[in-house]
Amino acid sequence: MSSLTKAKADGIAALEQAVINDTPAEVEKLYQKLGRGVFTAHILGIAGRFRGLDMVKVLVENGASFHQDMDAVRTLFPQIFENEFATYLPDFFLLFLVKDINRTGEYILKGYIEKLADRKGDPLKPVCEEELIQIVEYLCDNAEKVSFRPGDYLYFAILTDDKNMTAALKGKGVTISDEKQKMLTEGGGGSAWFAYCSLIEHLRDENFIRVMSTLISELDRKQSTSDSLEASKDKKLHYTDWLCHVNHNRFFSPEYLGFFLIHFNQSKMNKKRLMQEMIFYENVACLEIVAQYGWLKLPRRRDEMIEYAIQNGKTESTAWLLDYKNRTADLAAETKKAEKKLMRELNKRLAKQNSADEID
Repeated sequence: MSSLTKAKADGIAALEQAVINDTPAEVEKLYQKLGRGVFTAHILGIAGRFRGLDMVKVLVENGASFHQDMDAVRTLFPQIFENEFATYLPDFFLLFLVKDINRTGEYILKGYIEKLADRKGDPLKPVCEEELIQIVEYLCDNAEKVSFRPGDYLYFAILTDDKNMTAALKGKGVTISDEKQKMLTEGGGGSAWFAYCSLIEHLRDENFIRVMSTLISELDRKQSTSDSLEASKDKKLHYTDWLCHVNHNRFFSPEYLGFFLIHFNQSKMNKKRLMQEMIFYENVACLEIVAQYGWLKLPRRRDEMIEYAIQNGKTESTAWLLDYKNRTADLAAETKKAEKKLMRELNKRLAKQNSADEID
């Protein structure tokens, strides 16, 4: 149960309405009356998205920040906690300032923002792009004071394809945060990982490679400027089955598959299962690509895929796999290797049998 008092809740509501409807001077007067104990994460977000730089400055100068009071959050946004996949709490209020919320897949925030209206009942209109950039730059300059995370905001600007905001942040020397870098290359992050997969899913196909290349470039830039030896390594993007699931059509498309194989960690990919799916749907074009990356290099795996294709009556895949085997296999060497393996197994059995006979 929340411990947010009625007085505090009323103060939050009053300040929110003032920010939506009144002048910066009127907001400052009310804020000074309420004191600095007011929860302002969403109010600062509303001001930045809809009211402009002057309103944001007044709030910040009077103590507003994105700091999260969990009692207030649970009272004002209870839906956040209803489904761990519905949102990513550490970033929720940061997303108020994302230009295109539709691209984040954050439906709880989208629903909340769409319901906001002034006292006349008119919906709020976002500030222009130029002013939003100025607001974000101001928040970057006061990041510690207002609990603003420029590196996380850059991550969202890139993945929502906000090119102008990305350029502005880079111009201020902002790099992707350590937390987002670790999640992108090592995984983890809880619901933030599923949110990341959703961000990729919402990218338009024609923009996918360009946007992801920008993200990779920023990770490389951060790694090259880091003092950490670990960060200097050329890390691939982390891969999970869920990431593949939400990007299924792209992953199994010859146009995009090579990009995934180059930039995502192949060691996390279930190559057997992925190739079986390619075979099942007669996706010979993708089989050709994974073969180029060595997925069929092992004779055992290659023959296993041939057997799978035959058993499932996949004629195109079977024909291609058999042709691939004829073109690439050193049958004499494979036969010799198989014979040696058979002899080793036979010798082990004989040695075991002789040991048992000696005991008897």
